[in-house]
Amino acid sequence: MSNHDMLGPDSPVRRLVHTVFVVVGALVIGQAIHLSVVTGEQALLAVETLLMVGGGTAAVGIGYAVRPSPRSIATGDRGSEPSGEADDNTFDSDLSPVGDELEAVEEADRSDRNA
Repeated sequence: MSNHDMLGPDSPVRRLVHTVFVVVGALVIGQAIHLSVVTGEQALLAVETLLMVGGGTAAVGIGYAVRPSPRSIATGDRGSEPSGEADDNTFDSDLSPVGDELEAVEEADRSDRNA
């Protein structure tokens, strides 16, 4: 994967940065509301509360500024995935974490029913 793919408009890094900034911003705003309205530890217009709301709003704004394009999200296009891959919706028994144990369980169930 080239640097352009890692930092492109629909890259995984951009998706991660978008998510982190939006979540952190929302948590900071929520903490400010909690401290001022719910517990009453800070005044609603205290400098600390206003700085938390402003910082959280800025973080959410940065997160939305770097978000991936809505078209790539709606179509499920990941941009960097190879197109020759098998369909992800098919079951691959080689990748199953159960492995041969499932066959043994099914065989035991069949023998219990027949007994």
